[in-house]
Amino acid sequence: MDEANYLADIMRDRFHVKDVLVNYVGPVIGAHSGPGTIALFFLGTER
Repeated sequence: MDEANYLADIMRDRFHVKDVLVNYVGPVIGAHSGPGTIALFFLGTER
């Protein structure tokens, strides 16, 4: 959780991201990615 919050702080500071959600993945994604996985997803208004 510390690493996820660290990444969230970087996204807020460097890229001025307004909304950051830190959450756990479910068992299916966790089984495929393994322990310690951090994923970053974002939605933009332009392509």
